[in-house]
Amino acid sequence: MDSRCERAPTGWHDTAACLIDGTGRVIAFSEEERCNRVRHSLYRKPLHAARFCLDQAGITAADIDVVAIGWDTEQLYPRRFADDAEFLDFAVGLDFGDRLPEVVRVPHHAAHAASAFYASPFPKAGVLVIDGHGENESTTIWTFEDGAEPRRERAWPRTSSLGYAYDAASTWLGLSGDGAGVRGRGRQEWAGRPVRCADRWARACGRSV
Repeated sequence: MDSRCERAPTGWHDTAACLIDGTGRVIAFSEEERCNRVRHSLYRKPLHAARFCLDQAGITAADIDVVAIGWDTEQLYPRRFADDAEFLDFAVGLDFGDRLPEVVRVPHHAAHAASAFYASPFPKAGVLVIDGHGENESTTIWTFEDGAEPRRERAWPRTSSLGYAYDAASTWLGLSGDGAGVRGRGRQEWAGRPVRCADRWARACGRSV
């Protein structure tokens, strides 16, 4: 198994936690990097971010009823975890006590699309999701409407990933990192080596700088 799969499956980068009450009101939110001061927190579970949210609300993990994850981890890691208790310990790391919360696995692109639509002012909208990859897709188009179930209109496979193409080009240019790490450090490293990067692009395009 890829060593990356042995690490937190709640996100390869920029993991975060959000606490929502029974009415859908956001109580607290934090990215893990804000707590551990590690930029993008690659392959790290959102343990400190989750603790921050609980502290803001004055509750403990034992008070949580539902934990939603923005990946269909059963599809990504079939039979990787014996049960939800093992999964939550690996993915989040909180001590939920004897009363285990319900675990809801939201397909990755559905989570992206929902976060865009429900934070918008529109009653109906088309949503385009483009990233490295979801479970099996890299680009999806959705229709969202208040009071209706989201509808996925079209999907493109991981082999058509624009995110993969971007990462490959960044690596070829010598911008070190992995996924978000490349994107996060891109400007800084490009600024330090503008001539070399520009020259490589020019040679690739058959042009001179």
